[in-house]
Amino acid sequence: MNLNRGDLLPNLDPFKLELWINKPSSSPGTSLQYILSNTLSGAAGRVNFYENLGKVIFAHASSGLSLESLTTVNGESFTLRDDQWHKITVTRQPYDSNLDLFELYVDDILHDSKTGANTLILQTTRNWQLGGTTYVTTADRAFKGLIDDVRVYLTPEPSGIVLLLMAGVMLLLRRRGR
Repeated sequence: MNLNRGDLLPNLDPFKLELWINKPSSSPGTSLQYILSNTLSGAAGRVNFYENLGKVIFAHASSGLSLESLTTVNGESFTLRDDQWHKITVTRQPYDSNLDLFELYVDDILHDSKTGANTLILQTTRNWQLGGTTYVTTADRAFKGLIDDVRVYLTPEPSGIVLLLMAGVMLLLRRRGR
């Protein structure tokens, strides 16, 4: 799906990108199935967000910054290809005067974090594609699964506040007999 805009993510400002994906366990072994992409060969703001053999990867292609989900979580083997819904979150926030901190969460568990120059731009003149890529290739790179509830926030919230708010809602629902 073409989102008809090149500015989905803030160019240099903090953000939080959240979405849910569900990949079948019987998903073919094809690599690089794009979830969200604004790929434009040679452009400074190229971003690829894709699933590759059970892992999710957020890559700023022109700088080499890449965040990758883990294959083991709490001592257990982990894959996104399990017929379950997974919440994927990527954040960007100031780290110091020259660097920003990029973080990748899967199901609210931190999987990867890296610093990158606070001058990394995330926009191009190419529109964002959901479930595919604008990059011309002979390979089928469309996402084979479900994508739901894509949200972009203009400020990343500390995960502790989000979890606290979620816990408060659950307590409220329990008190009312739900």
